[in-house]
Amino acid sequence: MRTFKYLSPSPKEIRAFYVLAVGSFIGQFLAFGLALMPDAPLPARAVAIGGALAILARFFVAQIQLDKRRRRAKNGRIELQSGGLRFTDDKGVATFVKWAEIDKATSKNGQLELQFGGRKWSFGAREVENGMALTQEILRRVAKPNSKSTFIPLDPM
Repeated sequence: MRTFKYLSPSPKEIRAFYVLAVGSFIGQFLAFGLALMPDAPLPARAVAIGGALAILARFFVAQIQLDKRRRRAKNGRIELQSGGLRFTDDKGVATFVKWAEIDKATSKNGQLELQFGGRKWSFGAREVENGMALTQEILRRVAKPNSKSTFIPLDPM
């Protein structure tokens, strides 16, 4: 059994979040300053309030994403077992899927997507330690012997 852990957010990602937080604060200050000006026309106030709400929404989405990555690095893991794949999410809930139960496994743009029992699960190769080795091993184990090959020969026909 091999265990692969999720990577925690890098210092560069955390710094980018703090820069976003400072920018959001400055944007809020400017937007509400414009909205509260007594001689500002109504459309300008509406645009300022809409912009302020958009800034808040983007900030909260970024905060949720960063918190999820932190929780996933703390609680989550992916285990390759002889009988199947066990993955634990950011809340610590483990799910075991037998190799035969996986209907489809695709890897595109560094993102592995598995479909099993009507559910989808995916992860990026950069989110997990040794993510490319994990992706290749899962694809190797899930490959169906009668499936159509995607091999393109380099020799001219």
